Amino acid sequence: MEKQRLYLEETRPPISDSLYNTITAHRKLYRKLALTGGQVKRLRGTLKAADIQTMLSGKKGKLTRLDVMLELYCDEEYEKKLLDFYNKTISKSKPEKQFLQTLSEAEEHGGAPSFKMGLSWSNIKFNTQKFTEELYELADTTFLINFELELDGSLITATNLSYPIIDETQNFFLVEYIPPFKVAYPNGTEQTFSKLTSLMENMSENLEATPKLYVMGNQGRWKPLITFAWQFEDGLIYVKIPSENGKTEEKEFILNPVTGNIELIKGQLKVEKAKSAPKFKPERIFFFELGGDELAKPESKPEPPKQSKKKS
Repeated sequence: MEKQRLYLEETRPPISDSLYNTITAHRKLYRKLALTGGQVKRLRGTLKAADIQTMLSGKKGKLTRLDVMLELYCDEEYEKKLLDFYNKTISKSKPEKQFLQTLSEAEEHGGAPSFKMGLSWSNIKFNTQKFTEELYELADTTFLINFELELDGSLITATNLSYPIIDETQNFFLVEYIPPFKVAYPNGTEQTFSKLTSLMENMSENLEATPKLYVMGNQGRWKPLITFAWQFEDGLIYVKIPSENGKTEEKEFILNPVTGNIELIKGQLKVEKAKSAPKFKPERIFFFELGGDELAKPESKPEPPKQSKKKS
């Protein structure tokens, strides 16, 4: 059974279930939210600072990932103490990933003379609470952490959380994000995206992939939308729109996004030919607008009114 993925949110309160159901029941409203970069999220609980501390101590759930990121403006003497701590941590706790920027390296690259340190674990076999307390005592400033925790059939993720939490009375929202679309690959893996450029970057690493896209449909269900493949050499895009419950025919075509030309392979398409080749940007190709029996149309500017000729 797939675990429910929840997130820690410390900004504005999430939407109510009734508003969420309204959004997901109206595809146009959901698309508008998706295209403007908005995020739909539902409340699944409220945490206090003490709850998060309990999670990191290993007393609540199983910690499966921890990232620590520290940036500090300091002198060389203070840097030496941080370097000793960094090297000691690598030797003792063996992080899977580490990053270090010394003061001299920062100056070489023309940046501000800051010390940066990053450490990441996904196989945690040490006392994380003791580690974070030692780092805070040494740095004497808050730092950022990411963590993922398994708890009661859920995966709880915190991103760029300021730690330690100075305000002990602060509440954190445990929320469920509903992304604009998710992608399923032939090998069974799934990923979620909020913008097409992220998907393009992901596909550039796997040119053979032909992922299937899903969007949120009525009553919060993921609805299969299209299958597509991007051919990077010539920029051609293969698109396959599935039949919707047998009410619409399956469509399959090749699209040249630069010229706007379409080579139909299967089914029928009602396409309005543009007067000139459109300006092409990957962000303008919203595949999740291609659904069932409809095609997204580019925004058209109204033509200026024709001026009547004066009689001589």
